[in-house]
Amino acid sequence: RRQFGVETTDAFWVAEAYHQEYWQKWRPRYAVLGALVATQYADSKLDFLSPVADTACTALAFAIGLAFVLERVLDGDVARLD
Repeated sequence: RRQFGVETTDAFWVAEAYHQEYWQKWRPRYAVLGALVATQYADSKLDFLSPVADTACTALAFAIGLAFVLERVLDGDVARLD
């Protein structure tokens, strides 16, 4: 059995804004990514998407990933609360 001590601190750090309301912001993004992955997988088996639609699915998935990276890079402020 492990025991841990609790220490007090003088400062509290607020996480970056992209960590705030994380699930509320990312739930629709995960839904879209899941739909894109399912569509691409089904297309790989059944070949029903046109090349334009296939490219659009890939581009949208890439754009969501890029938005994730840019959100972290552009909003990296950490605030100290005293």
